[in-house]
Amino acid sequence: MAAETTTLDFQVATKKCELCQEKDAQFYCNDCQEMCSGCKTIHLRSKVSRSHNVVSTKLVNSIGKTTQPIKCTTHQSEIIRIYCTSCGEAVCVKCVTDIKHKNHNFDELETTLYSYQDEISQNILETKHRIEQLQKLIHTIDVNVKDNTEVSNKTINDINQQRKQIKSDVDKIADDLVDQVQKRKQQDLKLTQKEKKDLQKIISDHNEYLQTCEETLKLMKDI
Repeated sequence: MAAETTTLDFQVATKKCELCQEKDAQFYCNDCQEMCSGCKTIHLRSKVSRSHNVVSTKLVNSIGKTTQPIKCTTHQSEIIRIYCTSCGEAVCVKCVTDIKHKNHNFDELETTLYSYQDEISQNILETKHRIEQLQKLIHTIDVNVKDNTEVSNKTINDINQQRKQIKSDVDKIADDLVDQVQKRKQQDLKLTQKEKKDLQKIISDHNEYLQTCEETLKLMKDI
């Protein structure tokens, strides 16, 4: 479908065939308006109208517009009417006999369009479903991140509280130990001072005794 198309907007209601005026119109021709399936066959076999672009009225109503005839890029005088399913290319009737499309499989262009339309609609539904799944996954991730953040913050807060408590306990123990050392130091100091005082008393007594002895000795020498 390489050719560029131009579009004509219009509204199509259920009408009678413009050619036989009997049956309901099932197809739309850009040049001849609505026609039934029987008239379509005759219309496309006629030398005058076989180059007309005829599409289903259902397709016209579903998209709200039709396309101007798309010329074949290989046979430029021919209009694209069928689709080569083997090579994935929209072609004209003459392309069917070309060696390029030998033994290929073909389908009506309209049927192929409907098939692609259904496929695209299915892809849209699957993509929307996938987006919903991904959004749910993102929501789950956000919830997990929030929960993990709250748990981590609580754990950190508990650790800090325990650290403060441990530090307070250590400080109390250290203060008690320092107080005990201070008391022991004071006790040792008093004991040492007492021992020193006792020793000084003994020395003083010895000095007095020594002086008495010296004086007695001197007296005896004088006698």
